[in-house]
Amino acid sequence: MGAQSSKEFPYEVGDSITFDGGFGSPMWSMHTGTCTTDGNPVTIFKFDRTNASAQHIAMADNALKRIKRLRHPNVVKYLGGTDIGTTSFIVTEPIVPLSHYLDSSSSSSSPPSENPYALSLGLHQIITVVGWLNTNRNMHC
Repeated sequence: MGAQSSKEFPYEVGDSITFDGGFGSPMWSMHTGTCTTDGNPVTIFKFDRTNASAQHIAMADNALKRIKRLRHPNVVKYLGGTDIGTTSFIVTEPIVPLSHYLDSSSSSSSPPSENPYALSLGLHQIITVVGWLNTNRNMHC
């Protein structure tokens, strides 16, 4: 897959990660990636503006603007982002969709669904960040 790496965008886009978010076809495609300066793994979200509606383009621009300002331990870490040609990119720390994690863990000896502490901690972190977003960031969740 590759390409996209340049001085302006120092990341190599890797394979696509498919997932079902439960909301139909996602606006952003999710990809593995690598930082070309240090070789660290990253996750890259791509949005193709070519055939997108004006509403989707505005939503993508807003997402790129807002994620740059989000700093909280329970929010994925933003590493970079830019628009190159007709494609927008958001780069984050390496992440795995929850459905992939649950599927891979269900085949291991102790799936997370059998560990109530792991589930409790995950729910606590989600509730904490949603409350923080609603209270401190003037966003409505």
